[in-house]
Amino acid sequence: MSLLPFYAFATSITGIKADGDTKVFSLDDVVSIKVDGESDLAVRSRSGEVDGGFQVIKFSEVISQMSDSKSDLAVKVYPNPVKSVLYLVGADANMKFEIVSATGKVVMKGQGESVNVSNLASGQYVIICGNKSVKFIKE
Repeated sequence: MSLLPFYAFATSITGIKADGDTKVFSLDDVVSIKVDGESDLAVRSRSGEVDGGFQVIKFSEVISQMSDSKSDLAVKVYPNPVKSVLYLVGADANMKFEIVSATGKVVMKGQGESVNVSNLASGQYVIICGNKSVKFIKE
């Protein structure tokens, strides 16, 4: 069995049992979610407690992704539109990126969790991180 990294941007998860009983867990308190058998899901908290028997786990905001490669991580940008510094949510200090203009020209390359775009002309751009691309507007 291979374990895949799991990336989630949510505040809580809800475990739902077959009888409809539910329990809400704060993601700050969740250490792991384990699958036992076909559909028995268990949640382990930081205190070491395990609550199981869930048939479904739902995230409060479904902005999550499982990946077998860090380059597959879903990257989001803010602020958009941007005046000076563009932050790359989901990137790390080693994540390489390219910024491409609307004409298809690579105008900037670098790596990191943010990029100073104050020297770019106003307009639409695409930032490519790993194999993901995100459009943004430079004011």
